[in-house]
Amino acid sequence: CYQNRGSIGDSSCHEHKACYQNKGQVKSGSCDSMNSCFQNEGVVGNGSCKADGACNNNNGTIGNGSCMKTENGGTNVCAYNRKRISPDSCKGNGACAEHEDN
Repeated sequence: CYQNRGSIGDSSCHEHKACYQNKGQVKSGSCDSMNSCFQNEGVVGNGSCKADGACNNNNGTIGNGSCMKTENGGTNVCAYNRKRISPDSCKGNGACAEHEDN
């Protein structure tokens, strides 16, 4: 949570550089992987962004339980997102990266 200027919910941002330079809102149980929610300026819903690099540079609104890794992996899920992502969506490698609308 280095240089955090936003809000971070409980049980969030556990790994290396998670929520680094966060300026947005990270809700409970989110961003618990390396570089997840890095430079986030948007809103990250509960239990979201659980993959390495997930939701980095997010500037949109991510619904609860979205942007997750799967059994097959999942890096940079929802990276550079700018729009709204529905709950329980965008799962797996690169899903919804540079996403414009959902």
